Amino acid sequence: MMALAENQARLGEVLLASGAGRAALTRLEKARDEYRQLNPGTETQAAVAKLDQLIEAARIPVQRK
Repeated sequence: MMALAENQARLGEVLLASGAGRAALTRLEKARDEYRQLNPGTETQAAVAKLDQLIEAARIPVQRK
């Protein structure tokens, strides 16, 4: 499950960097949900916090359209 969350997060970051905000938002939200299902720990909390920041960044361009 951790590997799936990591892959979703990486794909979301790549999509965001390439300008595909809507697709990135979907992947990042999936990754965040998968991380939240894992056992809570420092690493998981840090990943969720980073994903929250990336999701916010992805939402800004999407809201403008």
